[in-house]
Amino acid sequence: MPSRATVEAAADWLIRLRASPDDTALAARFEDWLAARPEHQLAFDAQCRTWSLLGDLRSAPSGVRAPPRPLPRAVSRTSPRRAVAVARPPRAVPRRSVLALGALVAGLAILLLPGVMLRMGADHVTSTGETRTVTLEDGSSVTLGGDSALATRFAPGRRTVRLISGEAYFDVKPDPSRPFVVDAGEAEVRVLGTAFDVRLGAETAVVALARGAVQATFGAEAARTMVPGERLHYDTTSHAVTHEQVPVEDIGAWRDGRLVVTDATVGEVVERIRRYHPAWIALPDAGLSSARVTGVYDLRHPDAALSALVEPFGGRVHALSPYLRVIARL
Repeated sequence: MPSRATVEAAADWLIRLRASPDDTALAARFEDWLAARPEHQLAFDAQCRTWSLLGDLRSAPSGVRAPPRPLPRAVSRTSPRRAVAVARPPRAVPRRSVLALGALVAGLAILLLPGVMLRMGADHVTSTGETRTVTLEDGSSVTLGGDSALATRFAPGRRTVRLISGEAYFDVKPDPSRPFVVDAGEAEVRVLGTAFDVRLGAETAVVALARGAVQATFGAEAARTMVPGERLHYDTTSHAVTHEQVPVEDIGAWRDGRLVVTDATVGEVVERIRRYHPAWIALPDAGLSSARVTGVYDLRHPDAALSALVEPFGGRVHALSPYLRVIARL
């Protein structure tokens, strides 16, 4: 089942494709994303069904039950424009009825259910905007970022934790007889005793080492031994690994409410701020999303952080409701 991050990414793709149906470069990037993992297709199909359902209900005459509109199989696998056409609701006055409310509930369920199902297997979870430190049974400590989930499985010869979603900073108690292993999607980090940060996004896995030494493995790549101040980014679509050196004090700075980014895209930063904002954030402008930034953003004030992020590029944060933000250029 797709993760919440994947579902949110699918929603972003649908919004972008609807906003720019003739953008061939955007369509090509979408096809690459869609083909990268099977759950990407599942998540995008779910978003298309939600749009179709809302469109059917809006166009149905009062008192008449709207028949379900079937969605073609492999929607958008060969034509993103066709997927957008299928998913685009017809222009009509919305029905003020229980059916419309039911459609909204169905759409929210499609967005939230994957995250709920994943979290059912977690031992430690945080809500949006929450940061919490927990002590594991071996004495190691883990600080979870906003909207994150972690599962633990300890055995006599091995300590294993699985980062289900979000971000976590680990301070591991040394125990040479019991290696400490963190699984985060296609990334695996193996340590004896150290402090490091792991982040799992919709299309990336990131490992940063603050102290000690770890071995990081991404997909089918050979294990890499990291040194303090090193950060590795793994792209789950291209399977490329990029390396950078960062100040040790910036690793895990989110624990103090500071989001420190270096040469990241606006889209990547928005994805991280989402975990600290109660609203769903839409960024349909592909050009703005791909712009690169370096800076420090205050996670304790996520709206201000979003504005500081996009305003240098002519962007503006539109608060359409307490639960929805849309970022667009002025």
